[in-house]
Amino acid sequence: MNERVYQQDLERVKALRLFDDDFFALVFENNTEGTEFLLNIIFDREDMKVSKEMLI
Repeated sequence: MNERVYQQDLERVKALRLFDDDFFALVFENNTEGTEFLLNIIFDREDMKVSKEMLI
């Protein structure tokens, strides 16, 4: 990969935000721990649990 292409890709990645629908879906797909972590932060709780069935 040449340096120019690398820099262009890097800029695209820097522009991503977790709440972009596609990026969000990729990050949390089959990621129960990450999903629990985010939900507990959003709802200011420490007891929320997510099962794999909930992610489908």
